[in-house]
Amino acid sequence: MKRLTVLALAAVATALAGLAAPAAASAAGTGSIIACQRYAQNFVTKAPGVYDIWTDAFGGNPECLTESVTAPAFTISSGFAKTPLGSVQAYPHISVSNFKPTELSKVGGEAVTWSTTQRTTDGAAADDAWAADTDDWISRTRTSTTPRAELLIWLNRQGPPGFYPTPVHNRVYRVDGAKWYLVSWAAAGNRTWTYIQFRRVRPAASVRAMAMAPFFQAAEKAGLLKPWWWQQTMEAGFEIWSGGQGLAVGNFSASLSPAEIAPVPTAAADRWNESLP
Repeated sequence: MKRLTVLALAAVATALAGLAAPAAASAAGTGSIIACQRYAQNFVTKAPGVYDIWTDAFGGNPECLTESVTAPAFTISSGFAKTPLGSVQAYPHISVSNFKPTELSKVGGEAVTWSTTQRTTDGAAADDAWAADTDDWISRTRTSTTPRAELLIWLNRQGPPGFYPTPVHNRVYRVDGAKWYLVSWAAAGNRTWTYIQFRRVRPAASVRAMAMAPFFQAAEKAGLLKPWWWQQTMEAGFEIWSGGQGLAVGNFSASLSPAEIAPVPTAAADRWNESLP
């Protein structure tokens, strides 16, 4: 799936000043803005992280987010028209903008806390198709712009019959205190990488201090990752195939080691994502 994100240094400077880029959103009242552009951004700070809220509607269908200007949180205030299921159409998400690329063997205490609202409000929930997940892109080297793997952690999903059915024949892994199905396949586009998906056996709407290293280690044991590869991004949100109005991220934060924190927000992850299919 495409994460077409282009970040200007001017936008970083604006974010550090605590301001939203004027072209990205319109006012929505105290403490929030409405963002409807295809790749609208909004920076917020929750120490030690600087977070970037993205609409990321790469499929071209209209979408609006109501985004907090004081916390890493958003609600999909208008979703997509109900369309026949095809490829994923958007990934409204929150990324850690000051995350520094990290070798997998040195991930250490990296952990994610986030809560979600998984009830749509458009009156036709049966037609909605989405997945609540974290998404981490991984490359062979620190400076590489070529994806080698994409590791997703699905908390839950919704869709019509047959939408990502339960992988009953796949091995179940116990990771960070919960049981997960592990599925993988080769994803092809402009380049080819390994798509790795941990899907929670018992769906959840939130996680607290979910450690990332055990997921990387489980994927390494399955022969899907190498410990000397590099984690390039850290983000979480909703993959949307259809609908989605009312879905929300109410709280997102990342616990990082000092080695994983850049001194200021960087465009590295966004530049790295530019060429993804």
